[in-house]
Amino acid sequence: MKRPYLNLLIILLIACLLLPFAAVNQPKNTETPDAGKIPPSGNIKVYVEETKKTLHLNKKEYLTGVLFAEISPTYNDEAIKAQAVAAYTFLQYRRMHAEKNADYYITDNPENGQGYMTPDAAKKKFGEKYEEYKTHFEMLIDSVQNYVITYSGEPICAMYHAVSAGKTESAENVYGSGYPYLVAVESVGDLLCPDYLSTVTLQKDEVKQILQRNQKTPAENAAAFSEAERSPSGTVLSIQLYGNTCKGTEVRQLFSLNSANFDLEEGENSITFRVRGKGHGVGMSQYGANYMASLGSTFLEILSWYYPGCEMKNEA
Repeated sequence: MKRPYLNLLIILLIACLLLPFAAVNQPKNTETPDAGKIPPSGNIKVYVEETKKTLHLNKKEYLTGVLFAEISPTYNDEAIKAQAVAAYTFLQYRRMHAEKNADYYITDNPENGQGYMTPDAAKKKFGEKYEEYKTHFEMLIDSVQNYVITYSGEPICAMYHAVSAGKTESAENVYGSGYPYLVAVESVGDLLCPDYLSTVTLQKDEVKQILQRNQKTPAENAAAFSEAERSPSGTVLSIQLYGNTCKGTEVRQLFSLNSANFDLEEGENSITFRVRGKGHGVGMSQYGANYMASLGSTFLEILSWYYPGCEMKNEA
């Protein structure tokens, strides 16, 4: 009766010796991370529309190109750092929502991505100042490289614009759907911006032609424009142009206005758009951020102001 127990003991001993090797050869977990986890910052795939090519960049290369395209190198350091964190967060948001195995995560077109400038383009634009600006941008990027803006644990859609009309705009009023952190906040520093006010004057016939080309037939004997319906921030939500009801964002696009926050003035043969701010008005105002920085605000205070309710997470 002793021999069977001895055989069993030998079998168990052999199994224990082989178990570690079996574990080593098991396939690794290849499941994608949970949606709430922030993706790694390696290999950024950005599509450049001019060359129709997808670039594969590291984080510093990409953010340096974004800063060259999106913000003045002469802005205050804290404003530039806020821009770097917002740009990186926006990238991470787009990566999280990109299709699996997509050819790219983001484009260099600010209309559907965010600006990015290649080194050659930046050298051409900034000339002998290029290396100085590049070195400074990289230093600022390094100082905030572990920061990302989150809401409920996920990177936010960190939208930004050049200059508000004195108060930023709710995303819902511009894009039709809202985010709890893209709401209107005061940005009074923008009133001091040289680009705060702009005007566009067009002949009435030209206005009618533009409407006609965009399937909006001017009604006979209709007034040139009606009183505008506005958001609390002043953005035109709806207005009639020669009998055609248009959204303010649509008017901005049709007539190449700096923003959808405008008044109209009728002349004998012309219409003048008097425009406040520059950009869609949602999220962080870059000029407003620079103004806050000039008064002593840190990049974290700037971001917390323009993206209320969010957490400035340091992943270090």
